[in-house]
Amino acid sequence: MVVSALYAPFWFGPGTLATLFVLGSHTQWSVGSLLVFAIGPWLGSAALSAVHWLLILACTVLTVALLLKLPASASLVGASMALLLVWALCLPMAFYSHYLMPAVALAAIAVDERLRALLLAIGFGAMVNSVLGVDEFAGGLSGRALDVVGSCALILGLAAGLVAMARSTRAQPARAG
Repeated sequence: MVVSALYAPFWFGPGTLATLFVLGSHTQWSVGSLLVFAIGPWLGSAALSAVHWLLILACTVLTVALLLKLPASASLVGASMALLLVWALCLPMAFYSHYLMPAVALAAIAVDERLRALLLAIGFGAMVNSVLGVDEFAGGLSGRALDVVGSCALILGLAAGLVAMARSTRAQPARAG
């Protein structure tokens, strides 16, 4: 309610949200972008819409799974950080490193080292994208090739982070007590 009251002076009707829909349809350096490129030849112009709905479904399933799996002792910071990462990776069709800033802030106070490792790996993939974007001006990759390579860099970072999380979960010794 407080947020609504603070935002009210800037609201000029449903058109206020139009920018979000335009930005949500821009595909670059994301899981959604790679999916659109992969299924685009078969679905044509319907690929973007299909990927949007697929990622919304994936985001919903992952959010519910995270919330149901949280132990009673889970920290609010860790849960918030995990949810932010799910939402940032699933919902926008373009992914830029500055999208990670709220998660980085939470990582600074998070207790779970596995989530920090996951964020570090995703952040590395996002920073590779930033370097690729600057390299474009120097005659490097551009267009679809840049988008595909950038999306792959982000997904490889995500995969590396998930592998690190899985390994650290298995490697944790039982506590004596």
